[in-house]
Amino acid sequence: MFSRRMMTIAWALVVSLALVGQAQDPGAASAPSPADGMGRVPAEGIVLSWTIGVDAILHNVYFGTDAAAVEARDASTAIRSMSLATEVELDALEPMTTYYWAVDEWSASGATFAGAVWSFTTGDPADAGILAEYWANMGLDGEPAVVTVVNEINKDWGDGAVPGENSPDAAIPVDGFSCRWSAALVVLKSGAYTFYSASDDGARLFLNGTPITEGWYDRGTTEDASAPQELVAGETYLLVMEMYENGGGAAAFLRWEGPGIAKQVLTAGALQIPKMAISPSPAVGATAVKNTPTLSWRASDTAVAHDVYLGTDRDLVAAGDASVYLGRVEATSFQIADALQGETEYFWKVDEVAADETIVPGLVWSFTVVADVLTSPQAWANAVALAGPGFFATDVADGVYDIGAFGGEMTYEFIVKSNPLETQASMCLIGRRDFGDTEMGLKYEQWNNTGTYGATVFGVLDYDYGVATNPGVPTHLVFVASEAAGTTALYVNGVYRASIDAAILLSGSVGIGYGAQDRAGADPFFDDFDGAIFGVAIYDGALTYGQIRTHANTYFMLGAADVTAPGDEVIGDPNDGDWPGAETPNLAIDDNVAKKYLHFKGATQATGFKVAPAVGPTVVTALAFTTANDAVERDPVSFELYGSNESIEGPFELIASGDIVDFAGEVAWPRFTKTVTPIEFENAVAYTYYQVMFPAVRDPGSANSMQIAEVELIGVPAANVLFAEDFEGLPLGPNVDEVVAGDAVWTKTAPEGWLIDDSGMPGVGDPAMDGVTEWAGWSFADKDWWVQAAEDQDRSKFTLGTGIVAIADADEWDDQDHAEGWYDSFLSTPIIDLAGVEAGMLQLRFDSSWRPEFDNDYHQTAKITVSFDGGDPVEVLLWESDESSPNYKPYATNESIAVAIRKPADAQNMVVTFGLVEAGNDWWWAIDNVEITYY
Repeated sequence: MFSRRMMTIAWALVVSLALVGQAQDPGAASAPSPADGMGRVPAEGIVLSWTIGVDAILHNVYFGTDAAAVEARDASTAIRSMSLATEVELDALEPMTTYYWAVDEWSASGATFAGAVWSFTTGDPADAGILAEYWANMGLDGEPAVVTVVNEINKDWGDGAVPGENSPDAAIPVDGFSCRWSAALVVLKSGAYTFYSASDDGARLFLNGTPITEGWYDRGTTEDASAPQELVAGETYLLVMEMYENGGGAAAFLRWEGPGIAKQVLTAGALQIPKMAISPSPAVGATAVKNTPTLSWRASDTAVAHDVYLGTDRDLVAAGDASVYLGRVEATSFQIADALQGETEYFWKVDEVAADETIVPGLVWSFTVVADVLTSPQAWANAVALAGPGFFATDVADGVYDIGAFGGEMTYEFIVKSNPLETQASMCLIGRRDFGDTEMGLKYEQWNNTGTYGATVFGVLDYDYGVATNPGVPTHLVFVASEAAGTTALYVNGVYRASIDAAILLSGSVGIGYGAQDRAGADPFFDDFDGAIFGVAIYDGALTYGQIRTHANTYFMLGAADVTAPGDEVIGDPNDGDWPGAETPNLAIDDNVAKKYLHFKGATQATGFKVAPAVGPTVVTALAFTTANDAVERDPVSFELYGSNESIEGPFELIASGDIVDFAGEVAWPRFTKTVTPIEFENAVAYTYYQVMFPAVRDPGSANSMQIAEVELIGVPAANVLFAEDFEGLPLGPNVDEVVAGDAVWTKTAPEGWLIDDSGMPGVGDPAMDGVTEWAGWSFADKDWWVQAAEDQDRSKFTLGTGIVAIADADEWDDQDHAEGWYDSFLSTPIIDLAGVEAGMLQLRFDSSWRPEFDNDYHQTAKITVSFDGGDPVEVLLWESDESSPNYKPYATNESIAVAIRKPADAQNMVVTFGLVEAGNDWWWAIDNVEITYY
């Protein structure tokens, strides 16, 4: 047996060697827990542990608040001597105190090894906990209604009706709420940790901003496990859990397991109130953020200022590089003044600055800025379909295409975006040197690096429009070619810009995205367009200026816009020629403020003009005016707008009248300047002809006339309505199987002429085996009752649907026993008369609520077919719930749908059928406000 005196000498010798800088021997203790230098360690429940040295069998442990005493192995610091245990449980320690400890190892061979002195610092008890934010909505939208601190996420609120008992707080409703919990996590041991979030309804968990569990959908209490996360002892991690509650029961739990930790609830102690900035806005990964966002965050309690960084390089932001430093602010928000680049991902962080200048680095967050120009290729495609192109394609890859045969008048329509860094000398949108009898092309950029649009008759002449391109910006281009006139006109973003003296006429095989050729020793293409061609439409005929403008406005999502255009028929009123030869009535709508319309009688009587917009019938709901170049006394200060559907000579009926407030102000309105005060009015009537009159001018005593540079009639083209149904007025009956009672809530009786085909429904005709009777196939129901009966689950988001709506709800149907099989049901319109409809394209519009689900048993699918004159149905829409399908339709519970339908030239009638098939315990499809129109 070893004597205590011999042991003391041996330990002293080893300690002496350690103190003179000898490297740690493999026999020494290592990997302490808590980690060396670790801060904010919970003062209670600490267990000292370490990795034992090679062959070590006995351990002496020293612990205290005096580093020198521990280093000297003073007897006052010895808490274990010759111990076999490799862990030491400590009593509660003092908070905010630094402790030192060391372990000396004794090996089986009798060799002894002095360990290094380690330290850790206990935290402030006030820091322990989880920062909780609660919202009275399901989307974490806006400022939270409640901010508090909790010790754990371990709550089943049940499905009662008492806020505060059946929700997180008395200020939070029992349904329709959301939560975010944020905490700093510091582990005592390095290793792999698994986290478990559970919730009713949805939840998701983030570690340092990276999602590690995902269950963001309606469900009963369900647990999601993360993949093992490798964490390093002493490092600080930000753990964030979010959840939402829709209806019914509500619950949220957060558990973990890891080195030395069995699966258990994750509580305060391990979790601390974050010292870093949290809850960023824009949210992490947000898209479609405006280009001048306000950055905001929730600050730590100890921060007195905040260093803000923003840039497109994640590494520079993470490093806090000076090149991405925006500045130090005391507020918890930062307004971006200079517009950010569209369609670009930005990274940002906020470092928290304490009163003593201590800095806590923040996480790096990201968001993507919306495109500089908002566009809708799908809306454009719908508008194009109504104009009946002979060739149409979207997302066009460079290649040779057979566009078909065209005549002596053609229109080429493109939506494109060029590469702003392109180096091409010339870029061809469409053209060829071979494959046909004409060797021509239309160019985004003419040879040689002109930066302007062009056209070429190859081997003959290059034509330059002299109109500058706009690299890197989505652009709508139209070229209208006329063999009779020998010209090709250019329209950019709906505005006529120039014309060339050549008719660019192409048929058959052409290159799109480049010029195509087929000749020996030459590349198969030339003048490559460097950029994206989002869409091409080619028409056998000339689009009107009104159609061109409508297509451009649709693409750029402009909504209501000026319905007039240069070239529209215009006559003066009175039409007596009492105007200068260069200041005629048509100049009021020529889109050129440098020219004006002047009528000499305007100082003494009402004068104006009449116009027939080429776009056809329109619904005008606003006006805008632009002053002319001089003589403020001639400015009109009041207006009258009339409409007619008889002729440009009337008779007219009054639509609106009033003052032109800006022009009538005490200070004269600037020259060449449009009104900024909106002149808006209610009008739902479409007119083909308009009359604009100005009853008074600013100073009739000194004026000799009325003059105006521009008049804009702001509205939208009016469609001819062929068929419409909103399902209102149906006689509803009482509930049958649904538990929510009502005397007039649903029916299977369709509107007159409509048909429901439930022959494919399992158990049809057998109330005991047809599932929930109200939803056994297409039905009609009061929308609010449907939402309540089905416990919402996002059905209430169908705000476009009002009153009575048509519903195919396989989810609710499956809640009672039914015969084996899929939900297959069809709803058909009456026979719709097409006699006298000359348009080649029709448009089906309806409001829709669609929530998909796909599993091994059911494959919820929506389809729309059209049958002309009783013929075979033609599919015009297909939505599938399988994400791998090219026809996958994602979750869309509130949207307006437009479907283009090509009408055969001799069709006399049609029937449209809506079907929901191969469904079961999935979700639903509901529709309302069905309308078929044509232009």
